[in-house]
Amino acid sequence: MTGSPLLAPNNFDWSRVDGQLEENVRKIEPSPANVGLQQQISREGPFVDPTDYLDPRTTADGRWRLETSVRDADRDAVEAIALLADLLSIRGYVHSALVPLSLHLSGRTATLTYRLGDRPEVYDAAVPVPSRADVSALPVSTDWIERFGYHPPTFPMTAEQWARGLCAFWTEMVAYGRIGDARPPWSDRRIRSRE
Repeated sequence: MTGSPLLAPNNFDWSRVDGQLEENVRKIEPSPANVGLQQQISREGPFVDPTDYLDPRTTADGRWRLETSVRDADRDAVEAIALLADLLSIRGYVHSALVPLSLHLSGRTATLTYRLGDRPEVYDAAVPVPSRADVSALPVSTDWIERFGYHPPTFPMTAEQWARGLCAFWTEMVAYGRIGDARPPWSDRRIRSRE
């Protein structure tokens, strides 16, 4: 870091500042005494264009490009996976080292394929996707991991709570190692050829 302030990029997600809707967070007007900043804003605008330094693995708004597919899944599984995919596409939401590549849903099993940082290894993590019935009734047994893919500290009552809880679990797992299994080297060809 240079120690000098920077203008926010034009793709900055303001809702991530405090977790609230965008109207709660705003850029402040520069001080009238800060002539240099006012001149820069009048020349270049109030935001920085990040085009020159965007990661090619991200979209224009700075989210991870995440390949998704659905096969033989019911509506509530698709809704839950859409929520999970949205969270995974936010850079650093799970962990700054986690680079999600794809999220595929087959029936009630989701498979996340990802890398850790710039390492060449590719990992797959398969998790069950709970049904509406799974998250609408308290469990009668202790099969938490079979139902949710993790052991939640509090019982998820919605698909969104499940997705956020799973991401929190993955955050901890990535901090201490990884999630899922490493792919055999030969199965990585399709992913590498697309980058």
